[in-house]
Amino acid sequence: MKNMIYKISWVGVFGLLVIPAAMGGNPILKEGEPDIKAPATQAELNGSIEKAGDAACEERMQWWREAKYGMFIHWGLYAEPARGEWVMIDEKWPVADYAALAKDFNPTEFDAAEWIRVAKEAGMKYIVITAKHHDGFAMYESEISPYNIVDATPYKKDPLKALSEECKKAGIKFGIYYSQAFDWYHPGGRVPRGGAWDPAQKGNFASYFRDISIPQVKELIERYDPAVIWFDMPSGMTDDYCGEMMTMVRGLNPDMIVNSRLKFSGPKTSVLNEKELGLLRELGVDYLTYRDREIPEEAIWRDWETCMTLNHSWGFTADDHKWKDAKTIILMLTRVVNMDGNFLLNFGPTAEGVLPAEAVNSVREAGAWLSVNGESIYGARASSLKKVKTFPAVKQGKRLVKPEPDVAWLATERPASKQQPAKIYLNIFKWPGSQLEIEGVSDEVTKAYLLSDPERKPLKFSQNGNSISVDLPQVAPDPIASVVCLELVTR
Repeated sequence: MKNMIYKISWVGVFGLLVIPAAMGGNPILKEGEPDIKAPATQAELNGSIEKAGDAACEERMQWWREAKYGMFIHWGLYAEPARGEWVMIDEKWPVADYAALAKDFNPTEFDAAEWIRVAKEAGMKYIVITAKHHDGFAMYESEISPYNIVDATPYKKDPLKALSEECKKAGIKFGIYYSQAFDWYHPGGRVPRGGAWDPAQKGNFASYFRDISIPQVKELIERYDPAVIWFDMPSGMTDDYCGEMMTMVRGLNPDMIVNSRLKFSGPKTSVLNEKELGLLRELGVDYLTYRDREIPEEAIWRDWETCMTLNHSWGFTADDHKWKDAKTIILMLTRVVNMDGNFLLNFGPTAEGVLPAEAVNSVREAGAWLSVNGESIYGARASSLKKVKTFPAVKQGKRLVKPEPDVAWLATERPASKQQPAKIYLNIFKWPGSQLEIEGVSDEVTKAYLLSDPERKPLKFSQNGNSISVDLPQVAPDPIASVVCLELVTR
């Protein structure tokens, strides 16, 4: 049996989606990313893509589907210049000059317990941290290459070891990001945007893949036992290379969860066709990671994820202070869960090893909301119910950009169990006043109440066919979002 995929048939909420101005060429692709082909047709999506996966996949994905919300961490030498994780290639640093940053990289303020405490208070259920980003520097003690935080810096400690241990104590799943193809330090690693700018980068990709990439992923799995391997930027990753990586990963840990960027990334992900989705199934990929910061209009894979920045940057950028507030975080998280996805929210720690205070404050406030209303998020499922106004794409230079939607409310759902009836959660971001009108509820509603009410006192409601009218307080109970729960007749 093959991996399980379900076509999500409802209309999704628009995310920040960048569309090529002309399909004949893609002006927004970075060199090394594959160009866009035609997406899967509706017939294909409703046909052979409906099912794909085995019992083992279903079992290993259970915790991930319940979790919904994770912490992403981009941390490396690029925190020293503090101009983002692509600074080496953006400014064409000579390899030796960039590597010299390691001599000053000494994150003495790093506190693994504090980072995991922040994740816990934020309501995040798993973390994914960069073990090696595109600059080739390993943020752990690697026996494969001395270009790592233990051997090359005065810090001499392994932060991944500390984080993995703290995750186990806190009951948070530990995941590892690894750039399997892009590497601007080791000879033979893939280099986009015109190729190598330093002779030290030149080499054979096959040798790099088998001498650096495969062995480092192997030691990461054996040493830290991660629950997730998060691959990125698969430039040059042929089907054979992908198969070789997956054979090694599954051989070491059959329960490892693997994302789709093993093979596909960037805008390509939104338009994968049947053949390409079939290839992902054959490789044994578990879930689809959409383009950076993209919340798709609709999902084409049963399990999928949006990765999002807290400001505009992944790696620490000293002059980027445009932080998302708690309401924006909860809105984005709810939009993702409304379509059955997961939300991975990024931090870019400083060179000293500190999570930016503004980011911490925002996620802690969002976490306080989740401590009251998390029932509408964790383990919740998709719903077609929503009141959302979308806007047409606007041209910005050579690109068409879809603005953020105007969301009044979004629903998530939970099926009936032995312990509780089926439920619909109405996550209300724009309070309608004393009454909420909802269309499309086909099941009989038995009770309505606010999740923020510890006594769960019933709200008055009336139901006429598929229409529901719920009486509400005049003022919203929560400035971020208030959640009305509808309990349904169990059939």
